[in-house]
Amino acid sequence: MGTNYYAIQSGCPSPCEHCTIDEVHIGKSLVMFEAHETSPWGAIYSWSDWKRIFATQQVRIRDEYGQSHDVDDFVRRVEATHPEHRRRQYDWVITHLGTAVDDYLDSDGFSWCRREFS
Repeated sequence: MGTNYYAIQSGCPSPCEHCTIDEVHIGKSLVMFEAHETSPWGAIYSWSDWKRIFATQQVRIRDEYGQSHDVDDFVRRVEATHPEHRRRQYDWVITHLGTAVDDYLDSDGFSWCRREFS
């Protein structure tokens, strides 16, 4: 199984538990992302949207185990993924379900899902 990652709106000089109210699921395993019609930063439908948010907003990243991740390092790790791995979830959906109603590939080749997942 893969690791889930979350973006947290960071406005406090000393982040603590109350700062995680605006937590948004980024995705899983650095290659599968969850689309959001709304978030503290607007709609998110692509890796380009996340990169824009990371570059222009104060955001912290943590994983499902509570481990914090440096934003620049996270971006580097996502962009270092092999293109074949980026589309793995999308290909699985097409193969096993026959259609991708809620799933799509963005312009960078990453798998995206319009429904919540973990």
